[in-house]
Amino acid sequence: MPELPEVENVRATLAELVIGKEIDQVIVGVPKMIVGMPAEQFVGNMIGQKIEAVRRRGKFLLIDTTDGTLLSHLRMEGKYRLNNATDPVDKHTHVTFHFTDNTELRYLDVRKFGTMELVLKGQEGLTKSIQKLGPEPLSATFEKTAFATKLKKIRSRRQNSVIGPEPCRRHWEYLRRRDLFPSESASRTSCEHTKASRNYATLRKHKINYGRGGSAWRLNHSYVREFARKDWRLPG
Repeated sequence: MPELPEVENVRATLAELVIGKEIDQVIVGVPKMIVGMPAEQFVGNMIGQKIEAVRRRGKFLLIDTTDGTLLSHLRMEGKYRLNNATDPVDKHTHVTFHFTDNTELRYLDVRKFGTMELVLKGQEGLTKSIQKLGPEPLSATFEKTAFATKLKKIRSRRQNSVIGPEPCRRHWEYLRRRDLFPSESASRTSCEHTKASRNYATLRKHKINYGRGGSAWRLNHSYVREFARKDWRLPG
């Protein structure tokens, strides 16, 4: 699954490529990818819309149009490509947004797990998908003290309502660098403000380091041995 840095890279790239373009045709090849309304209604609502901004919330891409906001989740293997309308269409292309300049934004997904949900502009916070997320960990408004307080109440290893993105292998790497074990209950972790601050600083630092690579992070052999020695249990 694309992790937060990859999704941020997709957002930045889309912002450079599609802002200002107007949609005059939409093709949905896999209707189940459209949630919240029938695919036919989705198509009708998107035609005539101009793309005004591309944002991100957790791992959701938020594409603002004239009247709406499109929530797009890439899931396991989803990706966007900007093509000329005359370019050959890949067999894994399932949603196509054709623009008035004769270019197309194509959504490709081998496993067809990705989703798109269209809501009124700026109303993404009312959707169940966004409501279950915690605050953005890399935003300027992230409260470190409140984060430390919430950690003390957690009995499980994973809880999205405390911090936005799904835990992933990178998060386990951040914890390793702070000598914190993900197999322990968060409530048993020392959560003094100074320690939470250091963890938050580490998260920000490594977001920058990983954020421009674009390729998935992989464990090398020495790293696997270290995890095995410390009895770390990585998520699947």
